[in-house]
Formats: sequence, C-alpha cells, structure tokens
Amino acid sequence: MKKAVAIGELLIDFVPQQKGCALDEVQQFERVAGGAPANVATAVARLGGEAKMISQVGEDAFGTHILKVLRAANLDISSVFRTNRANTALAFVSLDAANIDQFFADDEIDLLYINFCDPWPRKKNAKRRLTYHTFLEKYKKVLKLGGQIHFKTDNAKLFDWSLPEMESCFLELRNVTDDLHANGPVGIMTGYEEKFYALGTPIHRVEAVVVTKQPRPADAKEPEEAEAGEDA
Repeated sequence: MKKAVAIGELLIDFVPQQKGCALDEVQQFERVAGGAPANVATAVARLGGEAKMISQVGEDAFGTHILKVLRAANLDISSVFRTNRANTALAFVSLDAANIDQFFADDEIDLLYINFCDPWPRKKNAKRRLTYHTFLEKYKKVLKLGGQIHFKTDNAKLFDWSLPEMESCFLELRNVTDDLHANGPVGIMTGYEEKFYALGTPIHRVEAVVVTKQPRPADAKEPEEAEAGEDA
C-alpha cells in the first residue's frame, strides 16, 4: 500500500454528552481530536497503511493533545507544525440528523453510518430514534440509488425494532448479524465498539440498501411503539 498524505485542518471537536437538547442547554462536552483529513489518515493507519499529516496547530494544550492522538494512531506528524500566532481551532458540534437534507444535496451520498445512537428506550420517544421512518426517508433523499446505511448498535431491542422500520421504507437489508465480532474483530471499530467488544457485548449490524426512491406510503401502519432497551 502506498503512503497516504492528508493535508488540511486539525481541530478539537467538543461533542455534547447530553442528547436531544439544544446546544445552549448542554452541560458537558467531550474533547475529541478532529478534522476530516486527520480522520482519513487515521483510518488508513488503522487498516495497516502508512499515513502522513500536513497541518499546523497552536502552541497550546489543545495542539499538544491533537499531536498525542495522532502519534498514538501511528501517523507521521513530522510535517505538523506549531505556531504561537494563532490558537488551535475549536468547534462545538451541534447537528440534528433531521436536518441532514440541509447539508447534502439529493443523491449526493454513497454511504451513511449510524453507529451506537441513542436508543431512546421510552415508548413515547420512538420518533426520536435515528432509525425511525421519518429519519430513514431523509437519508434516502440524500443517498444515491444503491447507496447504503450501515447501522451498528449494542442494543438488541433497538436493532430488532429497526429492521422492520427499514423494510417499511423499501430498504433492502443485507448482511444482518446479531454478533458482528463473534469470530474476531471485523473492520474498524469505534471507541465505543472497542469497549463493548472488550466486555463481550454482542454488536448488531445491518446494511440497508436504497433500491428505490419510492417513499414510504403516507398511510402505512405506524410501528408498534415498542421499547428499545429499558422499561418506559
């Protein structure tokens, strides 16, 4: 494999730890090293390839944290420079999946990942689940024909609830599994996934393929407002 070189921004994403609330209501954020080029380079390194990052960060604690993360991911950071003329970029993440069609054009996306989303276990909150049909129809709008949704969760009840919901939106289900890593790690794991795997928690996964742009019938039967993880 040839060496991959990524050029571009490095920043710190502050990711809300409370879900379902406005940004000004969030009480706690998680500091995450980010930047799209770095994400690509890290993925290459995790797959066993060589990757180099070319960028610049401030001479501050956030810049130091980013360099530590990149170094731990086995990236070549010899061309990541430090400067005292500017601070490391910070970003507060606030994106509602219900507005995905405001960020992407119709038929723009090939692949969309839904990884370990909030199961919203109470029955009354079923419509907030990211695999509820109103969300799925928005995903279909921005996905190309043949595009795919890869859904992973550790929550068996959410997974079982989501499969018929996907089928009601005319998504074709492929490679459905209730224990993705039964025979050893498969693909690139998220941080959450590594923790679940270490604990022996089964990971459920499905690939939902857009085979038609036909929308879900308006008069389709609503899914049973089943629980997804906990008692209401």
